[in-house]
Amino acid sequence: MSQLQYDVLFDENVDEKLARIKLTDDKFCGIVYRYDVVSFQESENDEATLKFDYEILESPDNIDLDSLTEEDHSQFETTLGDILVEIITEATSSENRADDTGKSNL
Repeated sequence: MSQLQYDVLFDENVDEKLARIKLTDDKFCGIVYRYDVVSFQESENDEATLKFDYEILESPDNIDLDSLTEEDHSQFETTLGDILVEIITEATSSENRADDTGKSNL
């Protein structure tokens, strides 16, 4: 698995409730997006599937997201899912839930 390449963008001067993500890898470099709805759906065998919606905020002129091949579109959405899992994992592992009984800020 390759190293995920992205930056989390947050402008302190703008009232943003959701951080923007900028992809910095070669294939999708420069695309800026944010996650909208994120949920987990449990299946019959007690496995959870991560579901998410996203909004593209910026795309470089050399990347036409509407004309991606099926394979490229699948790779793009897999990348967004992998980044989301990494962000959730980092956020939850940095919390010390044993000592903090307050509500999570996720």
